Amino acid sequence: MEKRFVHKSGNLIWVNLFVNITLDENGAQQEIIGMAEDISERKRAEIALKESNEKFHQLADNLSDAFWIRSPDLSQVQYISPAFEKIWGRSVDSLYTNPHQWSEFIFPEDRERVLASFATLTDNVSSIDIEYRITRPNGDVRWVNARGFQVRNVEDQLIRHIGIVTDITERKQIDERIELQQSELRNSEEKYRTLIETMPDGFYKSTAKGRFLDVNPAMVKMLGYNSKEELLQIDIPAELYFQEKDRDVKNVNQDSTLKQKYIN
Repeated sequence: MEKRFVHKSGNLIWVNLFVNITLDENGAQQEIIGMAEDISERKRAEIALKESNEKFHQLADNLSDAFWIRSPDLSQVQYISPAFEKIWGRSVDSLYTNPHQWSEFIFPEDRERVLASFATLTDNVSSIDIEYRITRPNGDVRWVNARGFQVRNVEDQLIRHIGIVTDITERKQIDERIELQQSELRNSEEKYRTLIETMPDGFYKSTAKGRFLDVNPAMVKMLGYNSKEELLQIDIPAELYFQEKDRDVKNVNQDSTLKQKYIN
């Protein structure tokens, strides 16, 4: 039996007792012979391990992500956190009973890629990080991010695999919406650009100080330049406007009619 004794110092020690009771001819207890083994270190280790396990479960059992531990060959599930049920929609007991059914939950188009990635963990790859789809019993498809890691002992022997799986469905949906919006924006910009490039009237954008930022072919043709790039170098107030306040009109001084026309 295991008992706690009080040491002279006042500290408690754990003792494992081996007891033999001798009886007299009438069956009464005559004497007790015992051996005592100090198991304090072992008990402290057991208590520490129990506390560690309790802390582990307090953490792992309350994670929103699914935490898992598997055997070195990945054939056995040694632990799976309750979040598995929330993400996969299946009981943890079903996975303990049949660890191989995990692959059946993977979306068919992703299955080969995912299984090939996990297979590398049993080889010389220390970790993996992969995104894939799973199918729930009701037919819903969810996106998950799975990370897996090798665990080795001091002799560098592979002793288990651990990993964590995060439901990233909402993030994927947001990414898809952003991609759709960007695609629609690109299509809109292409339609806008096509309209501007083909319209018969001149179109331009410029800075507030009068530097062209963009012009369409009709604007280039209207002003008599050879290319869009050439026109983009033009200082609008200095080189295009023919008003006294905006530029020196010496180039039109010889033609007073033309000068008066632009001044007015």
